[in-house]
Amino acid sequence: MLSLAPNCFLIPALWSYIDLFALNQSPQLSLDRSSAFVARAENHELTLRVRLHHGIHESLSDFASIKDFCSFIGPRIGALQIDNNSPNYSTTLLSSIIRASLPRTMPGVLTKLDINDHSVRTISNFTENSDGLAGWTLPTPENFDMSQHSLDNILRSIKVLRLSGQFFPWTSPAYRGLVELHLRCTRPQYGHRPSIRITQLREILLASPGLRVFYFNINISQDVTIALPPVPLPELEVLNLRGLKRSLYDLLLPLLSPAQKPLQMTIQTQRVVPSTLYCFALISFFRRTNVTSLYVVNRLASYPQLPLDMLVLESPASLNTLGLERFHVTGPEPSRRHSRPICRMKLNHLYLRKCAVDIYALENIAETFPIETLRFHDMLESSYDRELTDVHSKISSMFPSVKWVRWNRAMEAWGAWETEYLD
Repeated sequence: MLSLAPNCFLIPALWSYIDLFALNQSPQLSLDRSSAFVARAENHELTLRVRLHHGIHESLSDFASIKDFCSFIGPRIGALQIDNNSPNYSTTLLSSIIRASLPRTMPGVLTKLDINDHSVRTISNFTENSDGLAGWTLPTPENFDMSQHSLDNILRSIKVLRLSGQFFPWTSPAYRGLVELHLRCTRPQYGHRPSIRITQLREILLASPGLRVFYFNINISQDVTIALPPVPLPELEVLNLRGLKRSLYDLLLPLLSPAQKPLQMTIQTQRVVPSTLYCFALISFFRRTNVTSLYVVNRLASYPQLPLDMLVLESPASLNTLGLERFHVTGPEPSRRHSRPICRMKLNHLYLRKCAVDIYALENIAETFPIETLRFHDMLESSYDRELTDVHSKISSMFPSVKWVRWNRAMEAWGAWETEYLD
């Protein structure tokens, strides 16, 4: 068992992570603990995470103390994360926390900003929506009671910017000089998604040549008829398109020009039948990049069959890790079960989340690929005509390492050290 020396708790840096939450309860207990952490952190920069989840009938006045606390520690915040999971349609509390904390941060100190608004949204049909952000914008400098110049000075020092459901104007200096950028949204219950013009997106990417991580699923509008030169992104390591319409791949992927560094990529299928695994834009992207980890999410309500032969022939030859979600992975036809498909991939890690897998497909996978690690989560046992324990035993005998993942997180996180497994 890991043991810590008593003196280690005297190290101020250990107390610099402040987790402040109001999850359907009074925030006072969380505030008391956070205040104690701030005192023990002494003069260290702080990482502040605020998690909000209040009901329709709760009084927002109960959260005034949270705003005061965020404002008080603002000058020491180096990383700010605000998660809004309120079930109602109001973003009042989220906006008030942003207004209390962000203007109090210091230029050059705040380097990481993470704002996630997961509340269910209803976006009105605005007649004026030239920038694509009507109904999706963060508070303006006037709302912050500060000048545009002062706000821009704070935003220029940000290196990691993760925005979901709330955005700065596309011309903001917040989008410059980044190493990580997330532009995402939760699909509104009614109304339009946020969108960005293709020329604006290109300018943002050009302003961050050192970009390493890019998450994107908002809409793109095409405001030019000519093909735009691709943007060199020599440091790109992670490209996550989970939630992005397949129809927008034709606009986005030609715009990206990564180097030959190993690239982790997340994509999803079309919502039409039949749904192809890889569209032309993806195949073209695979040919000019070095995708070594690929996660594919099926967006259909049904579980489409994914034959092993198709997987082998169409996937990038550079793949080392492959994750599949909500597919029915099938083996070859009975007449071809003893013929091994030509394999171009050196696949070592296979992740299957909410998949049905034929036993013959697994046997063929074990024979075809040098799989070292096989991980499952919520496998559909209906694909087997035998007892569950027999299935687990049979699968475990096929591969060097077989793990049954306990938690319901995205496949991309299964390699983390804190991943929990079933016994």
